[in-house]
Amino acid sequence: MIKILKNIKDKFSNADNVIDGIVDIGLLVFDVLSSPILLVMRLVRYYLKKWIKTFIKTFLKKTYHKIYDK
Repeated sequence: MIKILKNIKDKFSNADNVIDGIVDIGLLVFDVLSSPILLVMRLVRYYLKKWIKTFIKTFLKKTYHKIYDK
């Protein structure tokens, strides 16, 4: 365990490696946190779009039949 920590400390001994590591970890965390949100938003958008299309079609058909089927 101590050998692993020393190896990590040796790799991140200069500022460039620390910055690279922080950016990589930040991108990974952002990707992991944003993916479930995007998935939920895609599903919501799909069903909302489907509901709106169905509502508009139904409304237009009912309106048409009320006007022209007398």
